[in-house]
Amino acid sequence: MLLGIDHIEMVVPDINVVAEFFKKLGFEEVRRTEHHGSAVEMRLPGENQTVWEFHTGKSIEVPGINHIAFKVDDIEATVAALQARGIQFDGPIKRAAGSGRVTASLRDPNYHRLQLTE
Repeated sequence: MLLGIDHIEMVVPDINVVAEFFKKLGFEEVRRTEHHGSAVEMRLPGENQTVWEFHTGKSIEVPGINHIAFKVDDIEATVAALQARGIQFDGPIKRAAGSGRVTASLRDPNYHRLQLTE
């Protein structure tokens, strides 16, 4: 089941400007990937901190929060349990090439993107 927030993804015009700003706030850079063109993952120092993933937008994405991802311990079991409760997913479970995360995507009743991440 859900264990906590894994990451929050935001679409931004310039990841380098955002990365420098968050570094000044005390965040550390975790990694950069070519996810969605280019992305940077950052978090506050210490254990169990939520990752903030910033990526450059595409023409279909608007600046702001793209999705919130929740940590799960067993994604297949969690997806099956939630589907049994009537939750619909946007597609099959998949592995993100850039980060290696195993994910399943869904939307809340207001069409906001959510993600489960193992």
